[in-house]
Amino acid sequence: MLSPFARFRKSKEKKQAEILVNKGLSYLQGALPHKALYQFQQALEVDSKVVSDLLTVEFDKYLKRGNNELALSLGHILLRINENDYELANKLGNCARKLKNFKEANELYRQAFRINRKFETAIYNLAASMGRIPKYNKD
Repeated sequence: MLSPFARFRKSKEKKQAEILVNKGLSYLQGALPHKALYQFQQALEVDSKVVSDLLTVEFDKYLKRGNNELALSLGHILLRINENDYELANKLGNCARKLKNFKEANELYRQAFRINRKFETAIYNLAASMGRIPKYNKD
């Protein structure tokens, strides 16, 4: 059981991580990705679980809005946190392909396939990306 001081410390760390993430998101929207990355890295040092949860929610919002550029930026940070998330790598590949960045999309699809060899969607998306076909699986 956590003592009151430990609970207060956890709460304070969570709030600090949330503040840093929100600062980073504002920098990202203001087209300052290097400052945003710095804020996210600081937040990760404070509480990586909170950062991962917050960024995942924001990532999903950007995807739903069709803001592929911001989704791709956030997704790369999430992929650093969880390097084994093959579905995220596939989604990032779709974002890159929609932005006509086929080289990056191909690499992200390959990464998804390397993580999970049974994930056929990544291979289909890689083939479509290499052929410049505007068809997306598991968006």
